[in-house]
Amino acid sequence: DVAALVGAMEALRHIDRKTFTKQIVFGLFTGESWGFIGSKAFVKDIQGFECTTQPSPDYCSFPYRTDTNFTYVDIKNIDSFIQLDQIGTVTSDNAEAKQLYFHFDPDYSTPDQIITALKSAALPLDVMASKSSVSQIPPSSVMSFMKARKEIPSLVLSNYDKSYVNQYYHSSFDDLSNVDTQRVCDVSSILARTIFSLATDSDQKAILPEGFGANCTFTTALLQCFAGSFDCPLFTEYYYEPDDVVPETTNYAGVYRKSHVSINTKFLFDIMSNITARHHYEACNKTSDCLAAGATCVAHRCITGPTVYYHDALSPGLMYQNGRYVVVDSSEPLWTEASWHSTYTQLFEMSNPSKDVAIL
Repeated sequence: DVAALVGAMEALRHIDRKTFTKQIVFGLFTGESWGFIGSKAFVKDIQGFECTTQPSPDYCSFPYRTDTNFTYVDIKNIDSFIQLDQIGTVTSDNAEAKQLYFHFDPDYSTPDQIITALKSAALPLDVMASKSSVSQIPPSSVMSFMKARKEIPSLVLSNYDKSYVNQYYHSSFDDLSNVDTQRVCDVSSILARTIFSLATDSDQKAILPEGFGANCTFTTALLQCFAGSFDCPLFTEYYYEPDDVVPETTNYAGVYRKSHVSINTKFLFDIMSNITARHHYEACNKTSDCLAAGATCVAHRCITGPTVYYHDALSPGLMYQNGRYVVVDSSEPLWTEASWHSTYTQLFEMSNPSKDVAIL
């Protein structure tokens, strides 16, 4: 899902931003297996966040937020919402390999415009997008948004109809060998084409460039890292020389720590910063090498103008205050983990039995 979404973002970077009449926002939420804390925290903040102590324009010290650019998003202005879910699972059925399902709940809203754009985007790739036989939304981040504003036209795009088909879902066996890389690239192209249709003026419809779609080499490179390991060419391109020790990747959300991001999150942040940057300058090894004002060093190039921001995936039931976390809403999901200390072993040499007898 991550590879398909970032692949769509990379495809759309080649379109002049002036073409779009609507703002496109990509979101990657973590901690969703733990009561959807990532999406819930974001939805809560875009409904009306007030910073009482703001040392700088993009930072709030109370209530603590790593970055406050989310305040430019208003939930009342969200025009449509598309979520990807389990779209790359390998299948032995050729027909199923070209089949996608979209899920929505008609009791909330019917996303007719999204469905029309989606089906049109899938046709050139010989992919069939069909309505799920279940008229409900599967467990997904979109539920956090619909709970706050149910009329948002929303759907979930997946490779399953009424039950999951990935037998290794959320297990250590759900790795690169379980992913159809071509399918992921196809879905990435479909998503990019759908977004293009939805974000351009319907009265003066912009025309897609011939052959527009995701870069399959790029989406495969992403999969090698996130479904495989960080011992992959793309990770090396961003951070390390071939002889350096590469950290292990993990899909565990981890324990929230103020001002801390995981290597997975940092890697995605830098990739998307590189994609959305307005300008690329000279080569660099660190940000201090960059000459342009406000430039940062990403993938050994100085860049300016990226539009990628962090948002804390902390349960809305908690608030960071005076160096500790305070429960402000016990109805929200609250998870904790033991503070693990290093384990150790103490060895004792076995004495001679005859000596023991003599001592006794």
